[in-house]
Amino acid sequence: FASHSGSSGASSSSLPKQHTATASSAAAATAVVGSVWSRRRQRIRRAAQGGHAAPAARAGFLSFPDTFVFGVATSAYQIEGAAGDCGRAPSIWDTFSRRHGKTENGATGDIACDHYNLFKEDVRLMSRMGVRAYRFSISWSRLLPDGEG
Repeated sequence: FASHSGSSGASSSSLPKQHTATASSAAAATAVVGSVWSRRRQRIRRAAQGGHAAPAARAGFLSFPDTFVFGVATSAYQIEGAAGDCGRAPSIWDTFSRRHGKTENGATGDIACDHYNLFKEDVRLMSRMGVRAYRFSISWSRLLPDGEG
C-alpha cells in the first residue's frame, strides 16, 4: 500500500478506492488470526497446568456416544524431522521440497517439529491435555531406506 500513498503508514482513507476493501479485509484477517493465536495460547497454558478444555463435540451441535474416543493424528513428513538420522534415506517429499521454488521460503521437513527427538515430551504434553488416542506415522524411508523389505 505504501506505493500508493508514498508512506509506509498509509491509512485506508489515503488508498485508492479499489484498495480500501483490501486494507480493511487485511485488518480484519489480522484481528482474527490474533484472536485464534490468543485462544490457542490459553489452551496450551491450561493444558500445561493440567486443566482440560471442554471437547468441541459437547458444544451442542454434535453428539457422540460416551464411549467414542477423540484423538489426534500426525503425519511423518510434517512432524518427524531428523531427516538424516538413523539411516533414513531421502523420501520423495525430501527430494521435492529441496527443489528451488517448490515450497514457500524453501521449507523442508528436515527438522519439522523434531518429533523424532522430542516424542517423549510431545506425548507427555498430549497426556496433560487429556488426549486419549494418538495416531502417528513413521517415514517409510526410515523403515525401508533401500525401498525393499
